[in-house]
Amino acid sequence: MRLLTLALTCLLWVSPAWGQTPAPTQPAAPAVPAVEAEPDLLPRWSDAQVAELIAAARTAPAHGMATDPGVEALQIQRGVVAALPAGSIQRLAEAARMDFMAAELFRRVALDFGAGRVSPRQVDRNWQIPPPAPDTDALMRAAVQGGTWAIGRTLDSLLPTHPDYRALEAALVRALAATPPDDPLALAARERRLTAIRADLERWRWLPREVPGRRIEVRIPFQRLDFHLGDGRVERFTAIVGAPRTTTNSLVDVARSVVFNPTWIAPRRIALDELLPSLRSDPAAMEAQGFELVAADGTAVPPTAVDPASLTRSGFAWSVRQRAGERNALGRVKFPLTNRWAIFLHDTANRQLFGREMRALSHGCVRVQDPLRLARLMLADTGGWTDARIAEATVPGGAERGVRVASPVPVWLVYLVTEPDAAGGLSVAPDIYGLDTALVKALDQPRAPEAAFGIRLNTRVAMP
Repeated sequence: MRLLTLALTCLLWVSPAWGQTPAPTQPAAPAVPAVEAEPDLLPRWSDAQVAELIAAARTAPAHGMATDPGVEALQIQRGVVAALPAGSIQRLAEAARMDFMAAELFRRVALDFGAGRVSPRQVDRNWQIPPPAPDTDALMRAAVQGGTWAIGRTLDSLLPTHPDYRALEAALVRALAATPPDDPLALAARERRLTAIRADLERWRWLPREVPGRRIEVRIPFQRLDFHLGDGRVERFTAIVGAPRTTTNSLVDVARSVVFNPTWIAPRRIALDELLPSLRSDPAAMEAQGFELVAADGTAVPPTAVDPASLTRSGFAWSVRQRAGERNALGRVKFPLTNRWAIFLHDTANRQLFGREMRALSHGCVRVQDPLRLARLMLADTGGWTDARIAEATVPGGAERGVRVASPVPVWLVYLVTEPDAAGGLSVAPDIYGLDTALVKALDQPRAPEAAFGIRLNTRVAMP
């Protein structure tokens, strides 16, 4: 124990001039208390385990990230330890330092692999999916106790296993191996592709590792909705997503019902910015489109029954509701979600917009072409909802009707700009919200200086 105390004293308090005796005028360093074997102590690392950790950390470029600077620092520290006489106080102290550095590097690589290197909200304020939160210290202890090869296996297990992530890894290898073209336009296209691949590798690390087989998935930049039926089949729908100024958030939710002939209560911002001017200038036209004003007590009146001069932005106390019908903004059917941003899926009265190539046009909700087909798929195991019954439920002028689905469907709205294509390659969609460059720039930011040394002076280490 005395040897341990002396070694830790050397580790924490000696000056860079190793081994020099402090001048008599200097205050004595505080005594380092004896360290007892407690569960929260850092584990001791063998040289072989440190070597494996370094090898695992050096795979970061294969995942679109720069190698952590702590790798080089730890490699140097290995050499320092190896050069010192076995059993010496200096070696014990430097081995303890190496344990600190290895522990910190493991934590950082585990977070990089398991949750992403960049905080999602740092580069995308609309990303509302919490990243995974691996317990890095518990993983580290188990890995060190598990022997040499457990270090690499543990870190590798934190990476996404979804086939799309593996496809991105392969695409990155191919892109980096290809000779950069001389043509400026081709070079710019190559850089755009590399940026998209690296950005999506990071986004996949932000996502939950368990991806439900049966789900609705909207890859926002592709402006498309895919219903994964859970048996390998995928039904695809053209979609309209949020405009760059009124984006669709990335979120994970669940669809529990289908609403036929929905009414629409305009969000406050839309009511004030877009509907109020028309309510003032042409209330009759707004009434013809099915709009009505709803007071706080629930009383509804037609726009023509209200003095337009009283409809001011500052004193607007009404809710704006649009009755069900062919001109309703939600169309014939909506698919409610539960998120607090009021984002959901729905039909639209402006179906001609589905013919556009660029369909980032909505206020954030996702409009779906052929929504009755989507309703049929969602209600497939909800008794009695045939095509004829769905058609009957959506007759213009019919009453609003909600139907709870027997099997709720997970809904993933995700900003992913890549996807594997049928030919085994990778399709890259336009970066419609302009997020990729900032994400990759954040990935390339140098780590803080402490990361290169990885020493936490208030952390205790187990030693013999």
